[in-house]
Amino acid sequence: HMDPDDVTMAIDDGRFIIRSRGPIAHNGLWSPNAQKFKDVTLVGRMNIASTAPEAHNILLHLCGGDSPHSPDHWVEIGMRDLGGNQARFSVIAAVPTGHFSSWGQQVDLDRGDEDGFLTRVSLDGSTNLCTTDVRDSSGQWHAIADPVLTHLRTTHCEIKMRDANADADAESNGWFEDVRIYPRAASHPVMVRFRRTDGSHIFDRGAGGHEWPPKIRVEGKGEGTLEELVVELLTEDGTVVCSVQSNNLGDYMLPLDDAPWDVYPVAAKVRLRLGDLPLGEVTIPREGLEGLYPDDVYDLTLE
Repeated sequence: HMDPDDVTMAIDDGRFIIRSRGPIAHNGLWSPNAQKFKDVTLVGRMNIASTAPEAHNILLHLCGGDSPHSPDHWVEIGMRDLGGNQARFSVIAAVPTGHFSSWGQQVDLDRGDEDGFLTRVSLDGSTNLCTTDVRDSSGQWHAIADPVLTHLRTTHCEIKMRDANADADAESNGWFEDVRIYPRAASHPVMVRFRRTDGSHIFDRGAGGHEWPPKIRVEGKGEGTLEELVVELLTEDGTVVCSVQSNNLGDYMLPLDDAPWDVYPVAAKVRLRLGDLPLGEVTIPREGLEGLYPDDVYDLTLE
């Protein structure tokens, strides 16, 4: 809180609200616990209304400033009120010279009927490229800038407002809600582990524990092999996202590469079957910011 005389901050019904007047520095919230990895997606809903066009910039910020563990390099999405029911989005980055070429690149969107805009910053840990997107009121995503080469060792997020060049009498009212940072979906499958009610494995490898392949018993079907089991991840309406089989240990990695979801959490289902025979299905509900995320682990019990 660098400008307490000109900026007020509050939480109201789950929204983080920032109200400002005149020229200000950085004011907002910083997540103190850095993520010890860099392959992440940061999502948040944001909005700003100003008494003058482009008076202040409200910012969704992905940063590596976990000194001394990571350099203070960062990429952020800025949103300004253009007036006339329009908002402007741009990207600002603090990275080594030559890694950012999108100065002046911007996306202007009509506000429509949606309350605020969903924005997303995603850092690919294998390529170190950071992408920035905003979703319009029709549900379409728009890339705000070219991917930014961003070398970090840890990550955290910040939500804030600033503008040192604002007019002295300019006022802005901005807010954030549903801000979350999670492992990037394309490289973080969901893990499902099956166990019996006593906690033991669902398969049997004989008296000495060395027989192969592992065997299972299904009531009414007799003995089969573990790899005959099929585990599926489905959308809430029953569309199959992925289907996997395993011949070892009864642990299943469900990839999200082709999932239809563009942000998380989501509601989903996990289904187990033996060939065409359904054995059971569980629902993972979505409520607020609770639901299925990339890299989740679910322990399911079979009777």
